[in-house]
Amino acid sequence: MALRQDVRDLLTTRYVPQHGEHEECEKVEAYRAGGDIDMIDGRNDEDVCLVEDRPLHGVADTPKLIAKPARESRSRDEAVKVLLKLKKGPVEQLRLEKYDYYNSRWFNTTQETELELINYVLLNPNARPSHFAIQSRRLNICDVENIILTSLLAPPQSNGQSLARFAIKCTEELGFKKLWEIVNRLKEQNDGMMITDGKVVATLIEDVGFMPKVTHRLSTERLEEYAELERGLDEHGELMSSRVYLTCSIQGKRHVQTQITYLNNGCSRMNGTKRTKYIELEQTVKCMNRRVLIAEDRNESVEFEVDEDMTSLREAQPIVEDLIDYLRSDMIIEEDSDEDEY
Repeated sequence: MALRQDVRDLLTTRYVPQHGEHEECEKVEAYRAGGDIDMIDGRNDEDVCLVEDRPLHGVADTPKLIAKPARESRSRDEAVKVLLKLKKGPVEQLRLEKYDYYNSRWFNTTQETELELINYVLLNPNARPSHFAIQSRRLNICDVENIILTSLLAPPQSNGQSLARFAIKCTEELGFKKLWEIVNRLKEQNDGMMITDGKVVATLIEDVGFMPKVTHRLSTERLEEYAELERGLDEHGELMSSRVYLTCSIQGKRHVQTQITYLNNGCSRMNGTKRTKYIELEQTVKCMNRRVLIAEDRNESVEFEVDEDMTSLREAQPIVEDLIDYLRSDMIIEEDSDEDEY
C-alpha cells in the first residue's frame, strides 16, 4: 500500500493558487496520455488516479505539436552574384582575369540588378577584369540611352587597357531608326560628344540547306537614309544580315571610347520571316601614360613589271555594292508594289 501511495505522489503535483484566488481551494493535476492535464479536486485522495481512457505511445509516435515554418526558396540572381564577386575579389587578381559570360544564360535577373552590374563595370575600369562580356534581355530603350552616356564617363585606366562588352536584345520597337534618334539626341544634350565613325555593312544570303551562301556584299555610310529604309528590309523578307557600326567619344577624353554595333540578322532556316536584332556596346578604356612616337615619312615608289597571267589584287577582292542603291532598286520597289495589288 505504501508503494502505491509513493507512485501516486510521483505522478501528482499540487496546484498553487494565484494571487486573489481562494487559498483553501486545493487541486491536483493528473497527467493524461499525450500531455493533457486534467484538473480535479484534491480534497479526496481517492479521486487522484491515472487516466487510462487513451493508450500511451512512444516518443517516435508522438505527433508534432509545433509545425516548422516552411523555408522560402530564394532564386539565385546571376547579376547579383557576379557583382558581389567583382566587389569582393582582389583588384590585382581581377585585372589578370577574363569574365566572358557572352554565351552564358542568365537566370532570375531583373532590370534593376542588371543595370547595377553594368553601371558598376562601366564606371570602374580599374576594378574589373581586362575583358568583361555579358548578354542582357531585361533592359529597355531608356536604359540603352543611359548606358551609352555612362560608358563615356569612365575614368582612365591605371595601366594597360580593359574592355567591356554588353549585348542587349532588341524588341520590335527598337530598330535602328530609334537607336539613331537616341544617339543624335545625346549629341545635342552633351557638349563634346561626337560620332567619329559610322558605317553599315550587309550581306545577302542564299539559303542552301545548312550551308548559307553569301551572294552580295553591300555597304554604305549614309546612316540617315538607311534608318528610313530598314523597315522595308524587315518587310521584304530577303535573307539579308546587316551591321551598323558607330564609334562614339567625348572631346577631351582620349582614354575612353564606345563602339555601338547594331545587328539585324535574317534567319535562313526561317526563310527570312523571323529576324533577330541586337545592340552591342563595347567600351574600351586605356591608360593615359604619355608615349613618344617617332615616325619617318618615306614616300617611295617601287616599279615592277606585271605578267599577263597575273591577277590584280583589286580584282580579286569581292565586289561591294552600295546598300542604299540596292534597297532603292527597281526590283525591290516592283516586288513591293505587286504585293500591294493583292
